[in-house]
Amino acid sequence: MSTHQPPNPVTSGSHLIYPIFFMLGVGSLFPWNCFINATAYFSSRFCGGDRADDYLAFFSVVFNFTEVVALICCVKYGWSMVTGPLLTYTFVFLLCSILVLLPDSNLISKDFLFYFTCLSLAVVGVCTALMSGGIFGLAGIFPPICTQALMSGQGLAGVIVSLSSIFTTLAVSAPTDQCDSTDDSVEECAEYTIDWAAFSYFIVAVITLLICVGCYATLDRLPITKYYREKASRTTSVDKGEEIEDPLLDKLLSASSDDSKVSRVLTAVKAPAFAVFMSFAVTLALFPTITSRIESESKCDSDNRFYNDLFVPFSFLMFNTFDFFGRVIPGFFSTSNKTLQRGTVIASLIRFVFFPLFLLCNVKGTELPITFNSDFYPIFFMMLFALTNGATSSFAMMLGPQLVPANEQELTGTVMIFFLSAGLMAGSAISFICLRVGTGEW
Repeated sequence: MSTHQPPNPVTSGSHLIYPIFFMLGVGSLFPWNCFINATAYFSSRFCGGDRADDYLAFFSVVFNFTEVVALICCVKYGWSMVTGPLLTYTFVFLLCSILVLLPDSNLISKDFLFYFTCLSLAVVGVCTALMSGGIFGLAGIFPPICTQALMSGQGLAGVIVSLSSIFTTLAVSAPTDQCDSTDDSVEECAEYTIDWAAFSYFIVAVITLLICVGCYATLDRLPITKYYREKASRTTSVDKGEEIEDPLLDKLLSASSDDSKVSRVLTAVKAPAFAVFMSFAVTLALFPTITSRIESESKCDSDNRFYNDLFVPFSFLMFNTFDFFGRVIPGFFSTSNKTLQRGTVIASLIRFVFFPLFLLCNVKGTELPITFNSDFYPIFFMMLFALTNGATSSFAMMLGPQLVPANEQELTGTVMIFFLSAGLMAGSAISFICLRVGTGEW
């Protein structure tokens, strides 16, 4: 006679954990990816304005600066949340969708759109910090594969956005004015008409973010989530000799404000923290500010749209696809050994080779010699660039929480996100220097 076995809280709902963390990773960076992939739309709206050539660099600085400042507050005061940022993202993209439908006017001017977009990115930066602190902190108390799921989801977010950008671009006719000017130094600007491709693009973002809200609501109710929360809470209570009642997703444990604990975490994770900082600093210094200016050698010489209006979107797709592949790779390897600590640091430093490789490609308005003129080179460089970024950053992010005791893993997750975002901020600032070196523009 068989007896009914109650569900094991350790395994109940465990099959949903990886896909949910994966989807939350998608949602955490989906907004940023949407903004930097919408280059065709923003270039059209800003054409002829003061920020027509360097708006991507400003976008990067605004987003990453606000994210870093907010992350400092997250570490210091224990701030973190998930649902609020996701709903705020959704509202921002609804506003962006509405603006796509409004033509240029005295009210909706190029300057207004630029500053509105920067304000939107500042809001998105704060929300990304709050959400990252929440989801990476929670992933830190789960097995390491959950952190890898988040990193892979962030990589897939870029792939989804890039594909959406390409398909929505293909859905409309090719622009007819991009090769009309006989003087390369003079850019002709057509009157803005409603960009239905961009409108569809932003609506896809709204739908995706609402799906993420549902995923987090599901995760929050799973028995296995309750199990790991209570396990981490018990570990911390034993360590401190007291009972802690704060939910782990509402804020970091009260110990996160303890300077000595933060200091211990920083000492323990200095190698992976350095690696993730350097990796993203190199990436944001070149992508997308420089890489989005690389043109096909056959631009305007061929009627094929790939060499014209689709070349840059394809470049974004290559980056996001191979970055995703790089983020998936660490899931097949162990991350708890000293060799890996050294390896991530070395790999992050080797990536400096991409500065000359990209700057010597066919960059629009370049003042440097074009050594790598063939389209093969920027595409091949982009594949290596993205693969090393994804692999190095994911190995480092998975390694960090494994170098500290269980009661410090959630704080470690937030600290690692801080260094990741600090790297993004540093890279955004360096991108202005790269732009100056390569094109003579600020």
